[in-house]
Amino acid sequence: MDVAMLESRVSAAYADRTLLTDGGTRSAVLLTLAALDRGDLRVAEKREGQWVTHAWVKQAILLYFVLAETRTFHVGPFEFHDKVPLKKDLAAAGVRLVPPGVIRYGAHVEAGAVVMPGYVNIGARVGSGTMDMRTAIEVFGAPELYLGNAAACDLCHFYGLPSFAYAAVSDAKLLDEQWAAEAGISAVLGALSRATLLHDVGYLEAGLQSSFETIVLGHELVRYARALMHEVGVDSESLALNEIAAVGPGGSFAGRPHASAHQEEFWSPSLFERGMFDNWQAGGATTLRERVRERSEALRNEPPAFTLDDTARRAVDEVLAERKESR
Repeated sequence: MDVAMLESRVSAAYADRTLLTDGGTRSAVLLTLAALDRGDLRVAEKREGQWVTHAWVKQAILLYFVLAETRTFHVGPFEFHDKVPLKKDLAAAGVRLVPPGVIRYGAHVEAGAVVMPGYVNIGARVGSGTMDMRTAIEVFGAPELYLGNAAACDLCHFYGLPSFAYAAVSDAKLLDEQWAAEAGISAVLGALSRATLLHDVGYLEAGLQSSFETIVLGHELVRYARALMHEVGVDSESLALNEIAAVGPGGSFAGRPHASAHQEEFWSPSLFERGMFDNWQAGGATTLRERVRERSEALRNEPPAFTLDDTARRAVDEVLAERKESR
């Protein structure tokens, strides 16, 4: 592949679109897109620690839209009407694409990558390492996942878009010590990403399982993480310098109006035990797991806050029946 020739022809055609009538120029555009699809070319790459953007490759993508014709094509029950076909031969490329995800032709996805339901546009490049290659499982407990989450949320903030981050999730198989550790860590990391929505709360085994108990405890962890995000006030009411001076050394704030007015602002847990040992023992010496189970059962016994009307329920039943027949 003569990259210099491709760049010369593409750059010239981008400046003068009449050159697209030439077969060699059209071929240069198509060869550039094919190289992008294979991963032989990149729109941007890192060289000596600096990111370099290849403007001519972006120009080739734009020229491809000029050359390509809009057509209708079908993939199973889905219909597309577009100029860019979908990427093919994913299994041979070692790429996992979760329905209803879409990868367009001209995007390169490295072997071992897992593309969750979403959209990978022409010219994009998705690297490997989005899953634990020792087990071939997309994991919840990897620190790299939360670094990526935080970076994605920063981009969303920059562009003024909503965002989501994982929180209170785990790769554990049941509500055990691993779940508690990973769920607590992920709840805080998810909140620190400043995401609009904390997602997948209560999920186990990389999203393959969940339970009433993990959702209930996950809710408690998210409440804690959200409280952590409150700003520290530095106004006169928050600093309370006059109150400190009034109480003085050896005094007590407990009965003061200022303390009474603000005591409810502190986060209060509904499941975590904060009392002294004697009080805990006198109250039944329950474990966190027992309190979570009791709270879960109480919630399940409450009347539902929302129910589908008969029309909606019939519609859902019809969809489920059609799905069952298609298997």
